[in-house]
Amino acid sequence: MLKRFYAVTKSRSLYEISCLVEFSPSVKKIALRGESSVVIGQTLKNGTHVNVGTFGWIGLYNPSYEDGKALSADYTNTRYFGGQTSQVVGLFLNKRYAIKCIRSGDTKFLSPKWINFTRAALQKIGPNHVCFKIGMDFAHLLKK
Repeated sequence: MLKRFYAVTKSRSLYEISCLVEFSPSVKKIALRGESSVVIGQTLKNGTHVNVGTFGWIGLYNPSYEDGKALSADYTNTRYFGGQTSQVVGLFLNKRYAIKCIRSGDTKFLSPKWINFTRAALQKIGPNHVCFKIGMDFAHLLKK
């Protein structure tokens, strides 16, 4: 099961998203090439799961459940959302490529330049990850 991936956002921020312990995910800003209210080293707060893609961003939330399974943020009241990033430019399994992305200055939402990296990360996360839940705005990228 995937334990870590990286996201570059439109604010030119680089986040490390990890789930080393069930129900204790981390979304931590590790680099910035611009201005942002979230400083380097800061982690997002308030959530037991990581939303990947609902509204185009990465964020923490406390999910609703159905038949004992956590639902994506698409099916959770927004009052249960925690901290979130700006919209995603690309998702990466390898930090080296995430750094290349942030250095490129690309700020397009789901940039075509990085879409294959994003698809690969989403495939690795999959539909049943214990911490990471893929939202509807990114689910279409799981299809080949």
